[in-house]
Amino acid sequence: MVIICHTNHPDGTAHGGTAVLKKDTITYYEELKYLEEAMKSTSLRVKGPIHDITVAAVYFPPQEKLKKEQFETFFQILESKFVAGGDYNSKHILWGSRLTTTKVRELP
Repeated sequence: MVIICHTNHPDGTAHGGTAVLKKDTITYYEELKYLEEAMKSTSLRVKGPIHDITVAAVYFPPQEKLKKEQFETFFQILESKFVAGGDYNSKHILWGSRLTTTKVRELP
């Protein structure tokens, strides 16, 4: 069986939300939802054999101009061992894009 942990957009419409799917046999607890205009995230703390790890689904809207400090604050909340995947809405020529956005330059 699969469990869905999700964070909806604060206005209740179908955009800008995040979700993490998890097998019911994995031991976890859901972290506090990160819900700001510039960043949304759903995070689970998963019990590992040696260390726990945070798994996060993220969404950063394209119109938001984030600064390095905002990214650093968000990543510190995830603690030292984490995987944060999702839609960063960032472009870079090394990733096959035609341009590099300012958001990429702010990523730590």
